[in-house]
Amino acid sequence: MKIIEKRAEEISNVIQQVSTKRGKILIKPNIVSCEPYPTTTDPSVLDAVLNAFEVSEVAVADGPAPDKVYYYKNRAIRFKMDEVEAMRASALKFWGDAGKYVEGRLPPELERDTLNYIHGVVIESELAKICEKHGIEMRCFDTDFEYEEVEEQGFKFRIVNLDDFDLIVTLPVLKLHSECGFTGARKILFGLIDHFDKIRLHVYANRGRLNFMSLIDDLPRIIGRRTLTMLDATSVQCAQERIWDGTDIHKIEGGLIVGENPYEIDEYARRLLKREDIVDYIYTYTYKDQESIW
Repeated sequence: MKIIEKRAEEISNVIQQVSTKRGKILIKPNIVSCEPYPTTTDPSVLDAVLNAFEVSEVAVADGPAPDKVYYYKNRAIRFKMDEVEAMRASALKFWGDAGKYVEGRLPPELERDTLNYIHGVVIESELAKICEKHGIEMRCFDTDFEYEEVEEQGFKFRIVNLDDFDLIVTLPVLKLHSECGFTGARKILFGLIDHFDKIRLHVYANRGRLNFMSLIDDLPRIIGRRTLTMLDATSVQCAQERIWDGTDIHKIEGGLIVGENPYEIDEYARRLLKREDIVDYIYTYTYKDQESIW
């Protein structure tokens, strides 16, 4: 693990140090929703990463969260502060319907609208424009990739089939997160899970039937691929999205935390948050048999 400045030259140097026999590469930025950086990956970081790779080597893709589908109007919404309340209301309505999905009673039209929303968020993102600049397509896991079924803690869920890739490069942004303390090297891998299965797992955790922290801890093993993480720790948003009270953003000097050991990176990030005295802003749900990460 190393800490580098968020500059194109340093990012390029790190990538050049990755094995020359790296094979096919999947670059996974963090597109949570249509909200801009720091909710999503800084476009300048993706730009620098793509500059350092041969275009023929890479695919770029992500799968946003589906919890604001009710606010979808034929295209991805642009984040504006005056839309927060409407977006929050639609998101909360979705969470109410999540229980119906868990019970197998979700209307087919909601699934269709959700896929339209997710695909729209991806292709209209600022990160998609960066990909276009480099002559490659920004792809959506939920509409462009195959999934395989896995089972953890007695629950089956679908996750992106990664058989075509030898290396996963993830570009998370350090943010506080209500479900697992913060987004880091392990939590970003949760984005590889099918969109509605993400909701189902959250619901099971809220019901005390699934240990969410343990699931996040196991994601590197479940993924089973070599992973290079570039965790942007130059600022910390106090929630996973602005819509969930994440408008408080702390500028810090954490740089880019880079490495292939997600546990080491996340432990460093945890200590960094404590050192910067940011953890006071955390709000975590209490699950059965789970303790705070702090």
